[in-house]
Amino acid sequence: MDSFEALVEAMGDPIRSQILFALADKPDGTTIRGLAERLGEPPRRVRYHLAALVEQDLVTVAGEAKRRGVVERYYRVAKPPIIWPLEADRVPETQMRKIAMQIFRFILADVREAVAAKTFASQGDAQIRIAGDVDARGWKELATIHERMLKEVEAVLEDARDRLVTNPESPVTAVSVALLFKLPTPHAS
Repeated sequence: MDSFEALVEAMGDPIRSQILFALADKPDGTTIRGLAERLGEPPRRVRYHLAALVEQDLVTVAGEAKRRGVVERYYRVAKPPIIWPLEADRVPETQMRKIAMQIFRFILADVREAVAAKTFASQGDAQIRIAGDVDARGWKELATIHERMLKEVEAVLEDARDRLVTNPESPVTAVSVALLFKLPTPHAS
């Protein structure tokens, strides 16, 4: 199985996709215990799925640290769990639906956490929904805009990570979400 097929399979799995998304949020890596707490899963289950992801080269060991006489490994994603629009044609439709549902569940979990902490819809947040009818060309143009935006978001996050290394400022965990999907017809726009 090549790395793209392994990624597609993992992103459709409820636990493995959550591990990939949680690790993508922590570019410096995190431990099994940290993942278990973040996901609300038992460490044994996380360890099992993490081992499979490491074997598939989707996750790597970022480093090790000794804690209370025990060596803890820090894990990170080898490649962000993203399937770009041009790659989506290689994925069966049923598998893309599974992946979309896993992503949406993770987004909702992030929103629930932010709402509970009263950080959602705070000053400076942006929640925008725009809908309308498009033709095939319009759909392709929207997909291109979303892909470009996501790449720009990745660049901003990388630049911010670099600045935070030398900046004593407390980091803020930001979640940027871009959704583009087709509604069943007919819908009023």
